[in-house]
Amino acid sequence: MKIKKILMFLGVTIGVISSFQINSKAASDWIYAAPKKTNFYMTKKTIHTTNGYFKDTPITIPKGTIFSYYGVNRNGKSQLPFLEIDTSQLGWPVRKPLATSKHNQMLTKGIWAKKSLFKIVSTPSYLKFYDNQNARKVNRHVSGPIQFWKGSKYIDGSAYETNQIVVTTDGYLEYTQPYNIYDRYNKQPLGYAKILQTIQKNGTLYYYYNSKINGIPATRLSGKYKYRTSVKKTGIKRVTVIPRGKPYFGDDSYAVSNIFSIGGQSFYTIGYFGH
Repeated sequence: MKIKKILMFLGVTIGVISSFQINSKAASDWIYAAPKKTNFYMTKKTIHTTNGYFKDTPITIPKGTIFSYYGVNRNGKSQLPFLEIDTSQLGWPVRKPLATSKHNQMLTKGIWAKKSLFKIVSTPSYLKFYDNQNARKVNRHVSGPIQFWKGSKYIDGSAYETNQIVVTTDGYLEYTQPYNIYDRYNKQPLGYAKILQTIQKNGTLYYYYNSKINGIPATRLSGKYKYRTSVKKTGIKRVTVIPRGKPYFGDDSYAVSNIFSIGGQSFYTIGYFGH
């Protein structure tokens, strides 16, 4: 009888340990915590999913796609973590199905944050060069892609009405058409190419790619890569005052423009808004 009770006790104990080990192993298969030093994830497999709310447009996120995401969500019932990919930060070949869909909804539905599907990665070389990325230390909600507006500084109310050069999180270089702030902003770019090589030297970043992009200054090459675009830090910052009463701003505000020379032409990024 005593032996039977001992065996039953051992059985319960072994069962508890086994259950703990299983749960422990399951937990190690998920990404529960947001990365501390980076906001970037990479897909480890090709993901087939849809847009979020309507779930009526399929989209494919290729293996190796890098995207930025702030934090990790939890399912209300299971408490398991999931991610939603904002496809507006990705290159046109990927985001096109959602950008051209009826609802133009760019956020995917929730995708389980499994380590078999995603891994946390450092800031990619084609984005690390810019002030916008350093600003993440202060504001984690800085947008993932880099946007250059053509001109010498931010002009209140007109930034969206100028052409842009965009470097997407998954490594595409795009030249966009102007758009009004009230327009659908995910229109097809005027041209784009996949960045194949990035080299940083003496305060200048060089992008190498193989397809001509009308609108982006480039040097024609012969060899492995066909085109090269240089992005040079000028160290110049210009301030634009936004008077009280302008849309979205209650008090007097200002925008700081970081000036870059791209192929010898002036472009700027908006590094900071303040009061």
